[in-house]
Amino acid sequence: QLGPVLELIAQLVLFAAGVAFRSMEHIVPSDAALALCLLLGRELFYKAGLSVLRRRANVELLMATAVIGSLLRGQPIEATMVSVLVASLGTVTRMALDAVTQRLNRCVVVSDSRVALPDGSFIQSSQVNVGTVFLVRAGEAIAADGTVSKGGGTVDESRLTGEALPVEK
Repeated sequence: QLGPVLELIAQLVLFAAGVAFRSMEHIVPSDAALALCLLLGRELFYKAGLSVLRRRANVELLMATAVIGSLLRGQPIEATMVSVLVASLGTVTRMALDAVTQRLNRCVVVSDSRVALPDGSFIQSSQVNVGTVFLVRAGEAIAADGTVSKGGGTVDESRLTGEALPVEK
């Protein structure tokens, strides 16, 4: 997880440097700015190329056009700053998607693929038929829909119904 954070920090430092050097353009070699622009914009140009091939304009195509326009006007610092901004936004987006994916993965509970029968044996949940009696112990996921034939308890049905409170069965 440290990689994307360091990447973002580096991109923001480069952006700040671009802002600082903008007024001192004669100090920053344009070849270095051009190389940095192309390095940071590689994903941008790739997505813009795909956009052209698919004949669908997207934000990457617009940003790539801005970078190319800045370069054609002889403004490599501005082109580099746009590339840094786009790369930073891409990094933030990846970090956000990774965080959401991790949280969703923690929420997913895979039910046991086996169910216990009253005689103590087990069968696969895919083998449960209408009329099959099986046991459900406290804390276990219920492998199939059915009715309680003996005993009782509360069941968390929130993943099915959205109801936050357990239901008495």
